[in-house]
Amino acid sequence: MAEVFGIAAGAAGFISLLIQIINGIDTLREINDRADKAPAELASLITELHCLKQLMEEARDKAQCKDDSMVQLCHASCEDVVRGLEKLKKRLPPESKGIGKQKVLKIFEFRHWKEDVEILQRSIQGAKINLILINIRSTSVRIEEMMLVNQIHISPPPLTSPEGDIHTIPPMPPVLASSDNSNLGSHATACIVPPKFRRFASMTPLHEAVLLGSFELVNEWIPRSNKDERNFLGQTPIHLAISNSRYLLALVNAGHDVDAADNYGITPLMYAAAANQEECLMALLEAGASLHLLETRYKRTFMQYAAIRGHWNLILKVLSWIEAVAEKAVVESWAEYATILYYVVYPDFFQDREVSFQQLLGKCGCPNFTFHYYDKELENSSLLHYVRSAKDVEVLLEHGFTIINHVNSAGQHALMSAILNQSGLEVVHRLLDAGAEVDLKDNLHKTTLYHLLDKLQTGCITTRLETMDILRILLAKDVDVLSRDSCRCPCSPNGCLSSAILKSSVCEHFFSALVPVWSLEWLSLVIEHRGTSEAKITLLSFIRNAKFDEMEMTHVCCSRDRSQCSPWLFSQRSSMSGEDIDEILEEESEFVKILEDEMALSSAKVYETLLDDWMLQIKASLEKSCEKAIEYNKQFACNKAPRQDQFVVDYKNDYFTNFSTSYPTAKDPAREVTSDIAQYIRWMEHEYHHGSTSRLEKSPRDDWYFRRISSLRRLVNALEISMAEIVDRTRNMWMPESERLSFNVEESIKHFQESLI
Repeated sequence: MAEVFGIAAGAAGFISLLIQIINGIDTLREINDRADKAPAELASLITELHCLKQLMEEARDKAQCKDDSMVQLCHASCEDVVRGLEKLKKRLPPESKGIGKQKVLKIFEFRHWKEDVEILQRSIQGAKINLILINIRSTSVRIEEMMLVNQIHISPPPLTSPEGDIHTIPPMPPVLASSDNSNLGSHATACIVPPKFRRFASMTPLHEAVLLGSFELVNEWIPRSNKDERNFLGQTPIHLAISNSRYLLALVNAGHDVDAADNYGITPLMYAAAANQEECLMALLEAGASLHLLETRYKRTFMQYAAIRGHWNLILKVLSWIEAVAEKAVVESWAEYATILYYVVYPDFFQDREVSFQQLLGKCGCPNFTFHYYDKELENSSLLHYVRSAKDVEVLLEHGFTIINHVNSAGQHALMSAILNQSGLEVVHRLLDAGAEVDLKDNLHKTTLYHLLDKLQTGCITTRLETMDILRILLAKDVDVLSRDSCRCPCSPNGCLSSAILKSSVCEHFFSALVPVWSLEWLSLVIEHRGTSEAKITLLSFIRNAKFDEMEMTHVCCSRDRSQCSPWLFSQRSSMSGEDIDEILEEESEFVKILEDEMALSSAKVYETLLDDWMLQIKASLEKSCEKAIEYNKQFACNKAPRQDQFVVDYKNDYFTNFSTSYPTAKDPAREVTSDIAQYIRWMEHEYHHGSTSRLEKSPRDDWYFRRISSLRRLVNALEISMAEIVDRTRNMWMPESERLSFNVEESIKHFQESLI
């Protein structure tokens, strides 16, 4: 039987193997010709062997060195093919049945071929890969390792694939020109893909040709394939062609849908935008691809896919293309959208983009457009609401921006947004110079001052330094420090002042106790810029709030439950209905009368006396916090147990979730209040020596410091906290390394102690 294939036992060398392969091809072709219905695998096998023959002829001259491990491996893989051919022949009966002179093989004669054909195909595939790698030897690739990996790929799989009928023959041209190195390289790429995955995931021959084949192969399969066939991801061949303009144009010219959507609604235009394939993207636009389609999962456009990946040059070129083909209104609409993506949705925090804000803004026409920012649920915002630098303010103004006090759906103008977004002192200064109103109220009747005071008591020292500078600017711009909202709560019968956001007594902030030391600082600022009269009104509001909390009355405004000291939580709560407010006011009417009587007495007192009364209220609130802490610590000590690992069933994801049980540390309000005071001292010393105050003349500078040290001494004496303890907390307080370099702790402590004498 071996003689039929011309296989000589013990043959060595490529020439001998090549002769045997050629004889095998001839024999298989003869069998195929005289069979009345040969299996399709037989024709494919002949094509594969013909391709192998050409590769062997090309590698023949490179296989003279028998000691070369690569040559030996190629020789061994070709011998496997020869043995496979011999085994395949054994499946045929020795005598073929026929009628007359023509002997015809019946289809049942091939019924046992399938397994042997698959094994032989894997052997051919492995031999082809090894031969191709020898023919395109590269110093930059470890060919031996690739060939070893190939041996793993061609080994038979242990289990039958669950994906169904997976074809193992890649789409290749019937003839591979040995002189075409580019075709050879692409053929190598196609072959290296493990045979198990050939036609995997509903990939058609055209899909594979676009991904792995040559231009000739793509053109060969286009007329033989249905248009817009999809793989398991819903991708058509045109989706896979977005990195090769020749393939793409061939598909477009053949009538493939340029707006075909995959399973997620993503179009080829979106693919090209995300991959920064400018040539293909422009080709799709010229072919009529729609710019307006949205994918189904996140509702993104092609331009948003480009923006996510930072392809701003591509976006700029698309805008130029739109300018050439569309009306001015359409161009400006797309330019506005691109500018919003650039500046608002995906801001340039690192300032390293090749395309500038000015370039996009220049294509927008008038920059006074507004938009809806869905991530923050804000509508009717302008670009000025998201400005991050004074330079950007200048850019907008230079391009004709005029709606300085335009408000968004929250009723906030750009100045408020600059405070909320912490855009910085220079931005605020430039907005004020441009005409921003300082007393404009938002939908909750809160002013810019309200939001700024919130930053004062919740920020770090760097934020507080900048906040203090902005406060001075607003005060210099005649901001109304007595502006009130529409609150009906008895804590502020005529509406809450902007300073209502500040603390009026010791209270818990998350897991620590805070003292109203920044409220004390605000009083000092009001005295310096507005005088004692307005400072007294502000102080009376603090006293009223403290009394309100002492009486455990119910807040019915946005600042209710103020004792919890979490402004963020306040903002998350919905407003009370008018009926609920009326009911609470009626239930607590007796308490309201008592509160009004006490406040009438307080109103008759002078400022300094009121300040002492407030200090006593602060002391009482600290004592109350200490009592609660003692009870909490007792309960904590009783319930304290070793840390335990527990498991909870996550039924949705079908697995166990492990978490550790931990217990909070003991509370110490007195120590926490001391730390809060120490932070204020650190800020005060920094401001005196290095901040804006340091640039004042000596007399006003010393007056500034004396006023604050006097108020602080009054607070410390009322709380009965020793100066030694405060100094110790100041000395051992953690601070960032950058701040430590500019802040001499010991010198500041020395200055503070000397000022107390």
